[in-house]
Amino acid sequence: MLGVGQDVAKVVGTGELGTLATFDRMFEGIRGALKSGLQSAINTAESHLNDDYAVRVLKALFLVKYVKEFKASLRNLSVLMTERFGEDAATQRNKLQAALNLLEQQTYIQRNGDVYEFLTDEEKDVEQEIKNTDVENSDISKQLEELLFDGVIRQRKIRYDNGQDYAYTRKLDDRALSRESELAIHIISPLSDNFENLQMQGMQSMGKNELRVVLPADSRFMQDLSMYKRTEKYIRQNSSTPQENIKRILDAKALQNNERLAELQERAKHLLGQAAMIINASPVQASAADGQTRIIKGFSQLIATTYPNLRMLRDTPF
Repeated sequence: MLGVGQDVAKVVGTGELGTLATFDRMFEGIRGALKSGLQSAINTAESHLNDDYAVRVLKALFLVKYVKEFKASLRNLSVLMTERFGEDAATQRNKLQAALNLLEQQTYIQRNGDVYEFLTDEEKDVEQEIKNTDVENSDISKQLEELLFDGVIRQRKIRYDNGQDYAYTRKLDDRALSRESELAIHIISPLSDNFENLQMQGMQSMGKNELRVVLPADSRFMQDLSMYKRTEKYIRQNSSTPQENIKRILDAKALQNNERLAELQERAKHLLGQAAMIINASPVQASAADGQTRIIKGFSQLIATTYPNLRMLRDTPF
């Protein structure tokens, strides 16, 4: 440890005043003591990646891989990779994010939510096979339905101010997912064509007794949702493997996938809290950031719009 620190200090000492020892510099000091199999991914990256900074980030991720207390998030990695006092934080984070995206794309690392992890050769092979696993759009839609309707809205019937419970049809991307009712909550996801065209969505809602909920664009959410289903399918198909090392990797993947699902659920709440709501081509205003509360308020406006004479019943229960 002292030798590594001394080597890094000598290199940094030749730089300008204010230069900091970024964490990746520690790798060179232990390189000679590592088995060749452990550092083969880094050797490959040095030979094939035309991005020196991305290779440095990969080295830092290698060094923290087994430090369970350290979460390798963008923010924490930016601290390890800060090169000098007074460095522009926004510029550095953008540079770091680009390097992480490249490493993830080339399957040198994996991302689970906001945390990045270095992949060994065996883990890299499994991760690549997971990425190559085909999943049907219907499976992704089914999972999205569970996240939004079961995980956020939850209620099969929604109570109005008069104490009456109103059932609704679950709809996702023009498909009915439950028994038909007079009213509907229709969620438009990024899986649907023209989902971002609110004018077109408004026109398509005309004459329908539905609360149309248009989710905001979130490419990372959809990527993580797809990755969740790919990982789930891959683990199911390979759970009977006789190789103990692969079993250990699959067990770790299953645990990470459970964490990914929990994070997807939280982000689904946020998406519904930010979604645009439309009733009969008119935008619906609801001042709630919580996804469930916002949908319930929007549905209450749908009830009032669909049954304009409800007030004539006063407080009489029926």
